[in-house]
Amino acid sequence: MSKKQEGFRKNLLTKIHIHNRYKEIKENGCWEEWLELRYGCDSARFLSISELKEVLDVFNDRVQDRDYVLRDIWGRAQLGVNKNKFSTKAQRLKIIALCKQEGFDEKGMCSFVYRQIKKHISGFAALYMLERDEASKVIVGLEKVSEWRAERERYANNVDFKA
Repeated sequence: MSKKQEGFRKNLLTKIHIHNRYKEIKENGCWEEWLELRYGCDSARFLSISELKEVLDVFNDRVQDRDYVLRDIWGRAQLGVNKNKFSTKAQRLKIIALCKQEGFDEKGMCSFVYRQIKKHISGFAALYMLERDEASKVIVGLEKVSEWRAERERYANNVDFKA
């Protein structure tokens, strides 16, 4: 993201945070839920420029508000907000591969991730929102599940095993 884009993005964030509609939503304690419902994140710092413009348009009644999640994945990838903190592509691919190996679908993977790190994600596409240490914890957990299942199968298939 260029310096000009960063300045524009900061300007949009400022306009949102001083808007009366934002203050009203924040005062009611619903800002995080409002963002989660529409953009799948709990902070405006994760929104792309196009999403920030849409928030301002909704606040100014230029665009009709919606009640479903729509993400600008490519715009968010360009943000660079704490870029070093987010999971790497290798981590995301490893999580997906281990989930497929263990037979987890998206819902199963989401519930496993919640059990491991107490963070809600909405599917394989949302793995990029995990931080590096969180992704590492999920990978370690999935590897332990794999080891446990392999050990269980080894004993189940061993005719000489006496319990």
